[in-house]
Amino acid sequence: MACFTKAELDALPTGTRMLEIGCGQRPVWPKSETLDVNPRSRATHIHDLNNFPYPFEDNAFDYIVAEHVLEHLRPVLPVLDELHRIIKPTGQLRIEVPHYTSHFYWTDPTHLTPFGVRTLDYIIPTGYEGGVYAFHYSERDWKRIEVRLNGPENSWINRKLTRFFNSHQHGYEAKVAPFFPRESINFVIQPVK
Repeated sequence: MACFTKAELDALPTGTRMLEIGCGQRPVWPKSETLDVNPRSRATHIHDLNNFPYPFEDNAFDYIVAEHVLEHLRPVLPVLDELHRIIKPTGQLRIEVPHYTSHFYWTDPTHLTPFGVRTLDYIIPTGYEGGVYAFHYSERDWKRIEVRLNGPENSWINRKLTRFFNSHQHGYEAKVAPFFPRESINFVIQPVK
């Protein structure tokens, strides 16, 4: 999966400002600004993602894409706080990370933070008392738009399992995740400002 479909990218209005962090060699959208630590990348801005502030003004971007980068950073919460600063109040942060059951997560020695469907619940107000948000580890809040598990798409049964697990995400992780690993998770969140 990816943070955007081709149709979504094609439909972006003229003037959309997008930032891709940890973009590597190829951005998702050719009109994106890109930020990467590696000077050999093709990024428009070279900057260590663990050093703040990033070289952008407040409320600068309509979209920020973090595709397979947050799992390499520690700690993650200050990175999300900085992204909150530079995204517009109506913007979206689109994230893709390996699911903690994925062999892709565990085979890369540079992965530092595992992600499950509730990992970002610490920064998303729930509207009810209790839950992990009560610990409020961040000064910034986000609103959940979507959380989607992605699995292998090589057969009808795998596609059906992925749909079922997405409709029962908490039960999936609590009871059967080790037996039916998922490859990645997509989060779409919006800043609360």
